[in-house]
Formats: sequence, C-alpha cells, structure tokens
Amino acid sequence: MPAPLLVELTDRRLVYRPWKVGSALVFVAAGIALLVGTFIWTQMNDRTLQSVIVFLLFGAVLTGYGLIYTLKNAEVLIFDVGTGRITKKAPFLPEKDLSRFNEVYSISRVGEMRTFHYALSRKSEHGGGNIAISDDFLSEKREPERAAFEENILPVISRLLNLKP
Repeated sequence: MPAPLLVELTDRRLVYRPWKVGSALVFVAAGIALLVGTFIWTQMNDRTLQSVIVFLLFGAVLTGYGLIYTLKNAEVLIFDVGTGRITKKAPFLPEKDLSRFNEVYSISRVGEMRTFHYALSRKSEHGGGNIAISDDFLSEKREPERAAFEENILPVISRLLNLKP
C-alpha cells in the first residue's frame, strides 16, 4: 500500500488521504519555474519587469492554483466510530462534518467515460447524494493505488459502517 494513503488506523478510527498530492505539486513547480525563468531572463537581457508582466502574472496564477489544489488534495477523511461521524479535515482548517454512519446505505462506484471513483451513497431522507472516498481510477486498468484501496481501505470502511461488501 502506498505510504501517504493511510494516515491512521485503529479499531475506533480510520484516517486516510484519498487524493494524490503529487499531481498538484506539478502546478506549483511549473509556476515557480516560470517565475524564476522570467526573472533570470529579464536580468540577462537588461529588461524591465513591466515588459514581461504577462509571464509574471501567469506564473503567479499557476503557483497560486497549484497551492490551492495541493491543499485541497491534502484533505483527509476521518471515520470515527466513537462519534459515528464521517468528517473531512483540510490542513489549517477545522473539521467539516460530512455525514453520520447511519445516513450511509452503500458504497458505490461512480463513473464517467473511462474513469470512476468510489463513493458513499447517503439515504435520501438525509439529503441524499454521494461522498467521494477515493481518487479517480481508470476502468480498464488495475493500478497499484486502486488495488491498495480495494484490498486495504474499502473493507475497513465497509466494516466500520456495517455495510455488506
């Protein structure tokens, strides 16, 4: 199982990060590279920063988007048996309550085209809808991340929520 996926597992609590952070860091690195490259180019060619403002703005926007995307993907899902709640925790932010254990009736595969993700389906009397619990996987391919999720995380969630596999 990939190390960053599982954060904490006890008999009373499961905490894990379902989304990959690496893809978001590509945007941060590209934005920083564009900013640094623009600064170096202006210094080497004796240009002003005003002449390359478009590249600076694009680099800043790309870096900002990457940071926000990284924070969003760094969220962890918490299944707490003690309180019977499913919550989501982002870095630097308080926990956000998603659902109670008794409001969930199944784990389903939600997909579009060639990709899918696993989601918890909520009962309609509690607002309905799906709560995504995994990253997107390709339908035709059995990736190591998908295998690790299906073999290690999915059975634990089913057991915690008292759902049939």
